[in-house]
Amino acid sequence: MSGVFCRITARDPHGKWAIGNWFYDPLPGCRSLHGAGNSWVLEWESDPYPDDLAAALTDPTIGVAGAKKRSTADNLTIALGSAALRLNRRQVLAP
Repeated sequence: MSGVFCRITARDPHGKWAIGNWFYDPLPGCRSLHGAGNSWVLEWESDPYPDDLAAALTDPTIGVAGAKKRSTADNLTIALGSAALRLNRRQVLAP
């Protein structure tokens, strides 16, 4: 997780991705990290886009050394050795 948060304001100088910021959100349940051992899920309801976060974590210059992006139609995961962090940006439904 430190790899995520130390890159929280990172942006690609070539304009392909940008993280922005996760600002303080007073509503409970809008962001969560859960899991155990080598399997974790990070969930949130606002920016950044999961692809941008994955790009920052796997970037050849500032990414986490050895981190790999694995994606399927409905799942985006960052793998490092036997550890996995699934990125899940939940859809916010209009009231």
